[in-house]
Amino acid sequence: MNLCTQYMTNKEAYKLFCEDHPEVPLPAQYWWMNILCKNKEWDVIIIRNDQQEIIATLPYLLVRKIGMKIILQPTLSQTNGIWFANEDSLSVEDKEKICSAILCQLKQLHLQWYCQFYDYRFETTQPFESAGYQVAMRRTYVIEDLSDLDHVFSTFTSSKQRHIRKAYRNGLKVDWDMSATAFYIFHTESLLQRGKKNHNTQEVEVSLCEEAMNRGQGAILRVKDAEGNTHAALFIAWNSEAGYYMIPATDFNYKASGASTLIVWEAIKFLQDKTKRFDFEGSMDPAIANSYRQYGTKEIAYPCIEKTNSILILLWKRLKARQGGKKKQQ
Repeated sequence: MNLCTQYMTNKEAYKLFCEDHPEVPLPAQYWWMNILCKNKEWDVIIIRNDQQEIIATLPYLLVRKIGMKIILQPTLSQTNGIWFANEDSLSVEDKEKICSAILCQLKQLHLQWYCQFYDYRFETTQPFESAGYQVAMRRTYVIEDLSDLDHVFSTFTSSKQRHIRKAYRNGLKVDWDMSATAFYIFHTESLLQRGKKNHNTQEVEVSLCEEAMNRGQGAILRVKDAEGNTHAALFIAWNSEAGYYMIPATDFNYKASGASTLIVWEAIKFLQDKTKRFDFEGSMDPAIANSYRQYGTKEIAYPCIEKTNSILILLWKRLKARQGGKKKQQ
């Protein structure tokens, strides 16, 4: 295969490609990247075949800090990385050649740090490892088949099932009337209750929710009691392949009401006829990961591909690792 690579400075080709290929993973879609990387530098590497058809893409966010060029994962994007068009028609050798061509393009960017999370179906890591990249596995938790809701519910732990029944008995109900702005305010306040900060700007979070809903690929669920108090809210997004547990928020005052479990179940029911599976998007926090497991999920590994070419960044990463280790010991 004679590969033709093109470093896209004009992203219109990718925009048209994504419009013709809704199966491109949601976080890699043009519209998703364009919102999350607004006022930031993002672009895409495109690989074409002899007929000039696009056969692979790599969208990326480029960050410039103190004279260094860095590719990092955009916020609110669990995975990104290389996507193969018509992957079933490509041999292992074809995919390795494509990855090698993309690596050549990355080399021309003269990066000090590259770090992207790839879709769990991506297995062509050998060219990266041969080029000195490190491949580490992260974990997500997925309900793989939503077609039989009775079966899905039966795989929940007895604790999760009790929470849902308790929430129903207490008169909690789900509605779909929350605006994106109201959701952002509730999300931010719920984090402040726990001494945390919302790292999403209002513009980005609201724009993402509104655009996803306008496209028929997003929804905001809200759980309220009979007095109108909001216990929990959740932003979900989906395409034909998967639904994503994007942004959950729970009022700390109602953490024991069962609302945070009820809202997951209602989201799953809502998504049953819209997509194939439900992805909790994983967590490196053991407590959160354990909660996801209680929904009868399958633990799935996905690769983090990384390369550091800067001593400063290496030192910074080591310092962060030490600080993280000290926190765990405390």
